[in-house]
This record gives sequence, C-alpha cells and structure tokens, in this order.
Amino acid sequence: KRALGEASRQFFQVSMALNGLSEPGLKGLAFEAHQRSTDQDEDTFLYRAVAEMAERRLEILRRRRTGKGVWYAVVNVTRWDDDQHGTMIAEHAERCHGQAAAVVAARQLLARNAERFSANTTVEVSIVTDLERESDESDSHH
Repeated sequence: KRALGEASRQFFQVSMALNGLSEPGLKGLAFEAHQRSTDQDEDTFLYRAVAEMAERRLEILRRRRTGKGVWYAVVNVTRWDDDQHGTMIAEHAERCHGQAAAVVAARQLLARNAERFSANTTVEVSIVTDLERESDESDSHH
C-alpha cells in the first residue's frame, strides 16, 4: 500500500495538465503518448494510460460542445452540520439522451426536491456526461 501511495502521489498532476488543454491539444498529446507507448520500455504502460486519459477528456469536451450522447441529470441533497461538514442524504439521477433533455430533466428533479431545501440542507442540480458520471461513481467507491 505504501509503495502504491508513493507511486500515485503525483497522479493529480496528469489530470490537471489534461484539464488545461483544448481539443487540438488533447489530440496532439494523445498522439504523442501513443507514439511513446510503442518504445517498449518501462514507461510503455504509463504512456498508454496518459493517452487513454487524454482521449477520454477529449470525448467529454466534444460532448459538452455538441450536446450529443448520454447525459445524466443529477440532484444531490446535502445536510450540513454546524462545522460545515456535509453529508449527502439523497441523490437522484436520470439518464437522458442529449444535453438538452438532461437540462429539462434536471429542472424537473430540482422542482420535485425544492421542498427539501432548508437552512442546513442544500439541493444542488447538475448535468454530466455518462463518462463523468461513471468516473464520479467509481471515485466514490474508493
């Protein structure tokens, strides 16, 4: 566990670098990482992983730009204690085809959950692509 912790300590920097790139930048980075992954040295698999991350980020940006694909409307209800520590008490998600449909569904979810809002409870609405939702779900299981 300690070795994995040390090896993964800087992983967030890869995501930060990718998040700062445009679609053309991501295409170029993915191409270069794929090229380097063919060198058959000890970094082969790391370059392959970076290429896959860049391609995933590129697809998310494309979907945000076009509004196409599978999207989710999501409402999170969070209760806050006096120390401003939040505990999610409910989450509602609806699978939609396209960004526009997700916006409509999110408005409906928000309206259905508006009465849950109070001085110590927030109701937050968002729309995300299926790729982002899958990532969020896998992150919450670790």
